[in-house]
Order: sequence, then C-alpha cells, then structure tokens
Amino acid sequence: QEVAEHEFPDQSFRMVFEDIANDAEWWDFMEGVLFPVLYQPRYFNSDRRNQTWNQRFENTVAMANSMTMPVRLRQVRVKDDSCSTPAGNSEMNRPCWGEFSFSNQYKGPVVGSAFMTGLHNWRGKEGYSGSSNYGTEAHVVDFPLARSGGRSWQDRLAELKSGLWLNEQTRAIAVEAGFYNANLGINTYVKWQVDISPGGRFKAWSRMMSCRMNPYATDTDTLRFAGEWILAGGLFWAVFATVLEVKNTPFYLLFGSSRFLQVIDLAVLMVFLAMGALW
Repeated sequence: QEVAEHEFPDQSFRMVFEDIANDAEWWDFMEGVLFPVLYQPRYFNSDRRNQTWNQRFENTVAMANSMTMPVRLRQVRVKDDSCSTPAGNSEMNRPCWGEFSFSNQYKGPVVGSAFMTGLHNWRGKEGYSGSSNYGTEAHVVDFPLARSGGRSWQDRLAELKSGLWLNEQTRAIAVEAGFYNANLGINTYVKWQVDISPGGRFKAWSRMMSCRMNPYATDTDTLRFAGEWILAGGLFWAVFATVLEVKNTPFYLLFGSSRFLQVIDLAVLMVFLAMGALW
C-alpha cells in the first residue's frame, strides 16, 4: 500500500503507480519509488539496518514487514508480426505485435532474463486485456535480498532499461514480492502489474493477499476453534439423523411433500459439509 500510493519524485503533478501510462513512467516507478522503498538500507535517522538486531531488519518495509523472497520481475511478450493487420495495407504495417495468446508468445532471449516454465498462473485485469490468461510461462528476473550480496539493484535495473526489457512486444509486466510481519504473524504476497494493449494503453493495478501463519495463536482464536468444532459436530449429527429418517421412510412415501423436503434438507447439509471440508 505504501508503494502503490507513493508519489513519484521530480514530478510537476501528483503521480502514483496506477497513473502509469507509458514505458518511461514505468521505469520512473521502478527507479524512483519501488526499489528505493524495498531496498532502503538505512533507518530514518541514517543508521544502517544491517548493523542492528543481527541484520534482522535489513530487508524490511514500513518498519515491520520483512521481505521473504527475492523481488521478481515477470513479463510476457508476443512474437514479431503477430498482429492481424494485412501486410499489404501499408508499408508501415511491419513489424507489428498483436494480442497475447499462447501460440503468439515469444520465448526467445530477453536481456537479463530467464525464460521459466511451471510458474503460478497469472491473469490480466478482468475485462481489460484481450487474453486475460497469461499462463505459467514467462521471462523472469529475480533481484536477491540485500544480504545476499551480488550486483546492486541500480546496476541491474540500468541493464534492463538500456536493453529495452520493456518494449513493443510486451503485453504484461509484474513485480512480485513477499513479506512477513512478525508482530501479527501474517504473510503477505503483493503484485504490482501493468497490462499493455496492442494499442499502447497501459493499465496499472495491484493485488495483495495475506494469510496468518497460525490461525489459532490467540485466546480468541482458541474460542473460535472450539465453536467451529461444536458447529461441525452439530452438522454431522444433523446429517446422521436426516439420513436415518430418510432411510426408515417407505419408498412409496419418499416422494411425498414432507419427505421430499427431508431429501432437500439432506442435500443442503451435504453442501455445508463440503464447505467445511474446503475451509
């Protein structure tokens, strides 16, 4: 949230992540907002983070949210001349790049990137991109945590920027990061994504998902846990009693109005059981 609402530096008007409308503004966000926030090496008083608490907070955002994974850049591209515009329409029609599809996906080399398969499936903004499903294959760049050493993020971003890592072929880009808040016991996954249409429109949006490491860590959680088991026990008893009642009903009465309602009740109870199993 801090990153998504952080204003871009050196702008004559207020601009935040969701205002990104072109490739230059994307790089402004990366170089001026995202990475300076995620890889801030000092506290507000200029003390170095890696010299306190046994380097515990070296990779920490907003005081309490420690990064748990390398920051990952991910993109999908389309092949050259993948548009549907006939080449003979104009001498300007080639090269061209169309909507993303699995058959049109470009899998060749991209500066500073590795093409990876078997990734978690990702999608575009609902109702925006021509193909909302980008699949499980993409060009990926991982930025290690600060304590891992290696090249600086500034050098790596400069390499990607100068090598046109984001170009006319690109149809979606995303930055993924994971955090853990020890004070609350919560893991959070954050994705900042931009979908790019063949017409050149940028749609920037973000998603955040959190879960507790231990859902039964407090006294209130323990009371809820007890209540859940009481509810589950009552549900199982209701199913058992309904099954017995239906079983003991003569077949010729089974389709009477009252018995039919019992069958409906049993079906509803089974739905509740399925919901409980999924939970």
